[in-house]
Amino acid sequence: NPRKVADAVDRVIVPDFQPKEGVKVVTDEKATSLSTAFFDDANVINDLIIKLERCRTNLTPTFRMKPLQFEKDDDTNYHMDVIAGLANMRARNYNIPEVDRLKAKFIA
Repeated sequence: NPRKVADAVDRVIVPDFQPKEGVKVVTDEKATSLSTAFFDDANVINDLIIKLERCRTNLTPTFRMKPLQFEKDDDTNYHMDVIAGLANMRARNYNIPEVDRLKAKFIA
């Protein structure tokens, strides 16, 4: 019943917003881009290779991958994680700005 919902909403008391002390919100888009200074590419790549090799040894000899339909809004399939990761590897390779996962999702 829309009237009952409206009446219930009218009775809700929302307290005034009180920002936390000492917290600075960054609003500059350039300041929020990822920095390559935090990553050691060689170590990251070597760790991934080791993890992939461990996974490969657990597969049966008859294992075959099956293609999936690309779906950017389903976080359980990790499609956007792969897209964002590959986009940022490309960005590092060509010295262009990296993007976070949400920006990559927006572009996709």
